[in-house]
Amino acid sequence: MAAATADVVIVGGGVMGTSIALQLARRRAGRVVLLEKRHVASGPTGRSSALLRRHYSIELYARMAARSFEAYRNFEELTGRPAEITRCGLVMALAPDDVPAMRDTIAMMQRLGVKVEELTPRDLARVVPGLSVDGLGGAAWETDTGYGDPAGVSQAYAARARELGVEIRQDCHVLGFTVTGGRISGVRTSAGPVETATVVNAAGPWGAALSRAVGVDLPIVASRQQLVILRPRADATAPRPVLVDMVDRAYYRPETGGLVLVGTRNRAGVSAPVDPDAFSERVDADRGGGGASLPRVRRRGGGGRLRLGLRSHPRPALRHRAQPDAPRARPRPGVQRARVQALAGHRRDGRGAGGRRPRVGGRRRAVLI
Repeated sequence: MAAATADVVIVGGGVMGTSIALQLARRRAGRVVLLEKRHVASGPTGRSSALLRRHYSIELYARMAARSFEAYRNFEELTGRPAEITRCGLVMALAPDDVPAMRDTIAMMQRLGVKVEELTPRDLARVVPGLSVDGLGGAAWETDTGYGDPAGVSQAYAARARELGVEIRQDCHVLGFTVTGGRISGVRTSAGPVETATVVNAAGPWGAALSRAVGVDLPIVASRQQLVILRPRADATAPRPVLVDMVDRAYYRPETGGLVLVGTRNRAGVSAPVDPDAFSERVDADRGGGGASLPRVRRRGGGGRLRLGLRSHPRPALRHRAQPDAPRARPRPGVQRARVQALAGHRRDGRGAGGRRPRVGGRRRAVLI
């Protein structure tokens, strides 16, 4: 059987891969084929907490985050489908020593047109019901943002890309590459070879191994992150914004049905490298290793920084992930899970609110291609 041909092959069907596919199709880049070894958004994208923040102390990062946020404003025009953004607001709370730098960041964000304001500890107690302000010096409050539905966004990108002629092959494993004269000339897959001179690596935590196959060493580490979904008592379910607690290195996000999703943040430069194909999906009894402790978040029947009045400790459960071409699953209280994310060029000095770079949509990659 003759090999298929493509002008561009994209490896990875997460939010980046599907966005790149759509942007290439819009630019009439020729025949585009996207290869995904499971299904669209089955990797870290489908397990993302999807916080839509623009609070970065480095202006370049803040500009990229603001540009990405604008894409969500125009999402339905771009894809023909809604983005399903929950605009509950987002609060970034910091220690007293960090308040002067926070004010500089707020001023920079306001120059970029971001709707953000400073909150004092007294303001925080009003904006975030049930919040303990001990150890907090203030916060930046982004009033018009919140969180998104990453699986739904990826499916929308993929659906529109298909409409514009992109071929998306799911359950299709990349086995290797064909190299001719020092350049890629094809991709070997579980569904047969694809001849191409251009490959886009959008494989996330698997991206480093993919690039090593052609002699390119990328500074990408797969890092294990941990989440837990909690059910507050009925008298502790007041509407809340997303809270990012930079002191205790944890974040709290509202969830469907009055639940609260709690995640932890690693210190800059501190992570737990794992094999993205073989890592424990159970939450550790005690994290250690420089991260916030989920048991500390749950102890005393509360929710850590937030007083949630939990009635019982959550129990471990099986993995919870987005399914292909399905509506967003209703989360279950008590579900604890771990996920992996790719940390590329991770900073060790902590600049940019933990050294994590904001995602940039496929538009910029498409232009480069």
